[in-house]
Amino acid sequence: MYSLTETGKRILELLEEIERVYKSGVSEDEKFEREAEELLYDEK
Repeated sequence: MYSLTETGKRILELLEEIERVYKSGVSEDEKFEREAEELLYDEK
């Protein structure tokens, strides 16, 4: 069993927030790429 200090808890909170922001950014990038590919290939 272990316990986190207040600083450790805050670091974990920040890492979780970074993860959320990164994942939402990645999904936005993937969505943009799919839409761009559809536009390019549909014009053929």
